[in-house]
Amino acid sequence: MLWIILPQLAALASPAKKNTLVCRSEHSNILRCGDSCCGWFVKRTMPRSTWQLSMADRLTLKQKALLAELEQISEIVRVDYWNIRQRPRESRTAVLEVMKRELVRGEIIGQYTLIDDFLATELCRYFLPGSNQIAQWKTKKYRRFNYFVIERLYLTQKLAFLKDVYDIPKQIAHTIEEINALRNAMAHAFFPENLRVYHVKGPPAPRKLIPVLYRGDDIFSAAGARKFVEDCAHVTQFLRKKLKRRLNTTFRREMVKSK
Repeated sequence: MLWIILPQLAALASPAKKNTLVCRSEHSNILRCGDSCCGWFVKRTMPRSTWQLSMADRLTLKQKALLAELEQISEIVRVDYWNIRQRPRESRTAVLEVMKRELVRGEIIGQYTLIDDFLATELCRYFLPGSNQIAQWKTKKYRRFNYFVIERLYLTQKLAFLKDVYDIPKQIAHTIEEINALRNAMAHAFFPENLRVYHVKGPPAPRKLIPVLYRGDDIFSAAGARKFVEDCAHVTQFLRKKLKRRLNTTFRREMVKSK
């Protein structure tokens, strides 16, 4: 066993290399390093289940390429908050504030787009019913309906029609309208705090920021962002699984008379 321990003692005695990781095994009191020369020792001392789990957690080449691209894009669009120490000290607070706002703004617009797409899908199912929408997209009739009808409707117009056709609870409809209003504020104003809808009555207090509130919390805070994401999840889940057709009033009367 000495020939197994010697590489570990040599690694401890020599200066630490850049890629050397020294840790204590859960099943042994022997310190081991993460160098390639000690890889066999690491494999043999780790339990089989732990080693298999670490192998399963490895990223594929495609995933590694996507991760590298995500890091590059984050740096390009300036939301790489992990590199904040590379910025000038006097501007770090302002830079972090801008990054936080851009992350929240992107999430709001993304969730709005997803809900709008759900509403558009339900409109297509109502006017052009079919079991396979992917196949329908290949037909000119379906494409024309999307290009010249669906694309020209606002989210509130789609919602108004679906409320008349489907049984949508008032709370869900109100949440969709709030998401729509918040998206409009984020998409049309770089500083949504300056919009009239967010200003309280009375003279503004000096040097006091006016928050963009969502259900009582600042949308640019963790609490506000969490409430927004949770509400969007409830809406999308309802549109996916719980949307039911509203019975016509005339049809209801006929059913009552038949009984």
